[in-house]
Amino acid sequence: MSELQSNLAMLWWRILHQEPKELFGAEAAHLRKTSWGDEIPQPGYVGGEYGRHGIAFVSMNPGGSQSDRPGSTDEKQLLALRHFGECAEVDAPHAFPKVMRILEEVMPTWSIYRNFVAPVLQCARLRLSQVAYLNLLKWRTHQGAALERLYELSWKHHTREQFILLEPGFVIAIGVGAGRELQILNSSSTEVHVIPRIRNNIGRVGKQKIIDICARLVKGNQERRQTTV
Repeated sequence: MSELQSNLAMLWWRILHQEPKELFGAEAAHLRKTSWGDEIPQPGYVGGEYGRHGIAFVSMNPGGSQSDRPGSTDEKQLLALRHFGECAEVDAPHAFPKVMRILEEVMPTWSIYRNFVAPVLQCARLRLSQVAYLNLLKWRTHQGAALERLYELSWKHHTREQFILLEPGFVIAIGVGAGRELQILNSSSTEVHVIPRIRNNIGRVGKQKIIDICARLVKGNQERRQTTV
């Protein structure tokens, strides 16, 4: 395992052990508590082939419409995260790849993946294992909740550290809200592209933005190949 993957494993493990009330104080009231899975933070996904200065997708916070019922993909990923959090800290680097492989299986079932992530991967000729996917906030929230303070506290406690470790060179924010909050929180010069969304669906403007992003990625790949010749 690379040093990057080992460091990511330890950070993911620590996030799973963080207590929302201690992190967020009164703002924790905005977090959803209608299912057992609501209590499990979802730090995100990093492919085994991801390298620093790679591509990272960023969304606002986890969804979940299956009530974490037995046999659902929500249940599968949440159980994997819970079991990962239950392992000894020293075992986290060894257990981390299994959790990421389960997420690789589950993520293609998400509508947000099919509508926003998959089209970019396809046109840029990338594999899911080559990119990262993060939530600015790791917990589910009540619909319509004001999340700005939660994003700020999440950035302070762990999301900033995720970005420091990953050092993405190209960030794709899914939704105007996610893009706005990221640009407020992140002071680095990382290239950020925003795909507008209508809930988990994509409209005409979003489709055009994906075309623009793909053109930028293809151009960047061509430029890197030319510099190595």
